[in-house]
Formats: sequence, C-alpha cells, structure tokens
Amino acid sequence: MFWKKKTSDHITVQLDDDDRRASVRIQPMDKVVIQYQQQQFEVLDISATGLSFKSETPEDYDCLDITLHLPALSHLAASEAVAIVCVIKILHSCKNTFHCQFIPLPADAQEQLDQFILSEQKRQIRERAMLTVAEKTIEG
Repeated sequence: MFWKKKTSDHITVQLDDDDRRASVRIQPMDKVVIQYQQQQFEVLDISATGLSFKSETPEDYDCLDITLHLPALSHLAASEAVAIVCVIKILHSCKNTFHCQFIPLPADAQEQLDQFILSEQKRQIRERAMLTVAEKTIEG
C-alpha cells in the first residue's frame, strides 16, 4: 500500500503592473480603419478599450479625435457598416505603431463596438474550427 505525503499544491501567480489588459484584443479579419482629419489608418488590432494602428508618417500624437469605421457584420443580413466618432489617447508608440486607449465612449457606441468584437471573435473561432476539420479530412 502506498501513502501520499501531504503536499501543498498552491500556486501563486503574480502579474506585472504593466500587464493590465482589461479586454480581449482581436485582429479584425475585415478591414477596420480610423480616420483622423484627411488621413486614414488601418487598425491592426482592437478591443473594447482601445486599438493600435500603424502610421508611415510618424507624428507627435497625444489625443486624436477620430472616426472609427467598423464593417457590417457579415452574418447579419440587416447589419450595416458603423462609424463611431470618438477620442483616443496614445499610450505609446513603437516603430510607427501607435497603441491607443478609447476615452470613454457613449453607451451606444460602446455597445456597437462590443457587438463587433464579439461577432469577430465568434467568426474567427468558426474559421479556425473549419480549418481544423479540413486539415483532418485531408490527413484522413
């Protein structure tokens, strides 16, 4: 007969203060752009609290009044493209990539953004699942 020694199975996880992401960040499958004055920038990734974009013309940005253009939700027939007018704060930049935080959005705009992100997450999960099934079919 064997006896287990009593051990402590406690695990402690400590996060750095810099690792405070409040929302899931996604890379949109369809083109999402922001418009600032006469310039348009493609969004690299987006979350409920912020986004990042690349600019080939580095400028000393701080806060920007932008229009965020979200595409129509492809799975909803009655869905239309959405334009959200908002303010973003540049948190930091690296190699012409700007990481930004939304200055609190109005409730209706936040709802539209949340709906887009959730829909995009579901779409990406479906796409990955279909690829996995296709790969197993090819292998089998």
